Amino acid sequence: MEETRQGIRKKLSGTINIVNRVQKFVDCRTKDAAQREIYIVEGDSALGSVKLSRDAEFQGIMPIRGKILNCLKVDYKRIFASEIITDLMKVLGCGVEAAGKNASKNLGSFDLNNLRWSKVVICTDADVDGY
Repeated sequence: MEETRQGIRKKLSGTINIVNRVQKFVDCRTKDAAQREIYIVEGDSALGSVKLSRDAEFQGIMPIRGKILNCLKVDYKRIFASEIITDLMKVLGCGVEAAGKNASKNLGSFDLNNLRWSKVVICTDADVDGY
């Protein structure tokens, strides 16, 4: 249990670099969080379209692969086992606050000041998956 907790903490903390790179995440050039925007898109086809139309100076793209887990209906262990969700947490950069009986403590405290983006834009299709 302690080993798992430390692994999750290490996974969610720190900056994104070549070692803990998020698959298919496209960063922007500026490091000024006040200017940065992140586009969360559905899959590779949306990634290609948004990549062609973005301003690479301040707009990043995070593709979500497959159907994402509904975090309102599952326990923390299952949430943190989801690679898509932990990748999203890494990209956003503000940590996580996990409270409750089944939650592990000290997972990297949630701090909104560490958010790496000024805008978070969610781009979805008008279908069941996008809903």
